[in-house]
Amino acid sequence: MQNINKKINNLIGKKISTKNHRFGDNGSYGRALEEALGVEENNISGPDINDGETTRELKTTDKKAKITNFSKEPKWNVNESFKRMQDFFDHYSYISDDGIKRLNLTLYGNKYNSHNFTLKFDQGKLFITHKTDGDICCWEWKDLEKKFAQKLDSTSVVSHTAGVVTSHDEYNNICTKKVNSMLKSGKIVVETRLTQKSYGLKNRGTAFRVSPAEFSNMFIEEEE
Repeated sequence: MQNINKKINNLIGKKISTKNHRFGDNGSYGRALEEALGVEENNISGPDINDGETTRELKTTDKKAKITNFSKEPKWNVNESFKRMQDFFDHYSYISDDGIKRLNLTLYGNKYNSHNFTLKFDQGKLFITHKTDGDICCWEWKDLEKKFAQKLDSTSVVSHTAGVVTSHDEYNNICTKKVNSMLKSGKIVVETRLTQKSYGLKNRGTAFRVSPAEFSNMFIEEEE
């Protein structure tokens, strides 16, 4: 895709919205950006644009909510009591204010959350750990490094207010050492998004997320 920066910058000051509305969809603005740029919707593990000429991940932000870097499920080979996501949900889920059984957790590397979970690095792995029940599941750090590099090494972040594109920032050369440090300090978090539905467990993906203000800190700074 030629001149992707020019195409994005031409959207500044314009209001965009998706033509493909879906009920309860919180990713509609990202899809609106893709539509405006002529990018076909996909669920690939790599960047949004990878046509042999341009490789670029597209992110949108209202500068308030955290940005989702990507979703990646952990391995359930750590604890005999938790061999799959369903076991995890059944053991720790709660009834939310709307009367629905959920397990929506925000996990930090520098503290336990209100449900007694934390993130822990040990022996080349990142664990979800419970204060009393121990390690629950994990990711191989080498797999996460690869995912960050493949997905985000060249990223455009498009900011908007009330649907109007306000700015475009491009970031290149992700630094996995910085990512590691930000996970340990709680600046990058992991979120589980699990809901019990009539047809079974709905998993919206285990997401690695970061605040808009911290996003740039994942990348190597360009020398002046």
